[in-house]
Amino acid sequence: MTQIQVQDTYEDEVIYKLTNEYRAKGLSKDVCLRVVDEVMQVRHTIENFSAYLATCLKNTLYKSQVKHGLINPYERMRGRLKGTDIPYYDWLNSPIEDSKAGLVSLDITDEELPF
Repeated sequence: MTQIQVQDTYEDEVIYKLTNEYRAKGLSKDVCLRVVDEVMQVRHTIENFSAYLATCLKNTLYKSQVKHGLINPYERMRGRLKGTDIPYYDWLNSPIEDSKAGLVSLDITDEELPF
């Protein structure tokens, strides 16, 4: 066997193993094959093929679960910020406040701006 045949066999085994693993986790066969196609287009620049493909499939699974409402990314972010000094404010899902409820209007002229 030549070096190219050994590498192709290794890649085929990795593809088979990882696509089956992520199909069992919820990705469709079509999505897995699209990810593999994209990875195969750049495989000559990849140092660790199996880790790269696994990361791509993991990210695709996460985005798919967010899209289908199985994961709430805001809860995940809130959990990451727990125990830190960084405040969490979900401005996309918070109720709209009117100007009397706490929004501040600044009356600054152009001459007062520092830039």
